[in-house]
Amino acid sequence: MGPGRQWVADLWRPLTDAVMERMEELDRDILLAGLNAVADAVLVTDTRLDGAGPTILYTNPAFERLTGYPPENVVNTPVRVLMGGGTDAAVMADCRAELAAGRAFRDEIISYGHDGQPLRLEWHIQPFPAAAVPTRFIAVVRDVSELRALEERQARLEALTRMQSRVATAGYDLDELRSSVVEAAREATGADGAVVEEPVGERMVYTAASGTAEASAGLRLPLSETLSGWCYANNESAVCTDIRQDDRIALQDTCERIGFRSGIIVPLTHGTRTFGVLKVYSACPHAFSDGDLQVLRWASGVLAASLEDAWHHEHERQRRQLLV
Repeated sequence: MGPGRQWVADLWRPLTDAVMERMEELDRDILLAGLNAVADAVLVTDTRLDGAGPTILYTNPAFERLTGYPPENVVNTPVRVLMGGGTDAAVMADCRAELAAGRAFRDEIISYGHDGQPLRLEWHIQPFPAAAVPTRFIAVVRDVSELRALEERQARLEALTRMQSRVATAGYDLDELRSSVVEAAREATGADGAVVEEPVGERMVYTAASGTAEASAGLRLPLSETLSGWCYANNESAVCTDIRQDDRIALQDTCERIGFRSGIIVPLTHGTRTFGVLKVYSACPHAFSDGDLQVLRWASGVLAASLEDAWHHEHERQRRQLLV
């Protein structure tokens, strides 16, 4: 390049750099305007995956509306500020592995808002740039709490319908009806085991059992020392999230032996009579939701009425046999 051309190039370079810088500013302004306008929450982080994990560098207004966190409260803090006790560690480990491999991640994560309330959020995290070594993670976050709640309500109604249908086809055979009740309850709640317990003297007796509880059919436990006995005597439901942390559980060894780590117990009451209790349980702690309790409460009245009818039918049959 001759001296003349070099002089022109030297003169042009500052102007070119200024134009490019201005274009980059315009691009940034357009990008920010777009992010600020979208309805989904967006946050941008660095790519640190060790230690405290990625640090938040930017959040859009939708993120504040969703979580309650203004930008000044979360920018320059780790993303884990949004996680808590209900966050699935396995999902987080999977997220970390996918991002470390340069792949996008998409899944639902229980996260927490500024007020500490849990949110079921769908996270879609994309490494940027995708075609080179990522320098940023861009996350688009959507609240799916209402959608999942609607699905759960629909599932509960379907489970209730199946329970009622199963019981209705059992007729007046008392043993068959009991078996239908426990099988329907176990299916509706996803429990490991389910039983109907009825009082016989001073004991609660497993008169029907399903799933892992089948081996315990006929088990007799002191009415005054069991949570089932308390529910029967007080006509109240009970939820045990973990027997190892529940002072109401007196026979803990027995519970462990039959596979009861957590469970739900509802009284089977029709009119003024409590027929017994329906119990579902799992070998895992915290296995049941409020929705499971609601399903059993909804169904207990119908189940108790059917059991009462079958009980009267059986006693009338026996009375007639004695008369003959």
